[in-house]
Amino acid sequence: DYLRLAGEVITLFTGVLFFFTN
Repeated sequence: DYLRLAGEVITLFTGVLFFFTN
């Protein structure tokens, strides 16, 4: 499912971004 894959990628990206900005 493309929507599920996009959601996982967005969640992972936001997690990495939050980790680097913190």
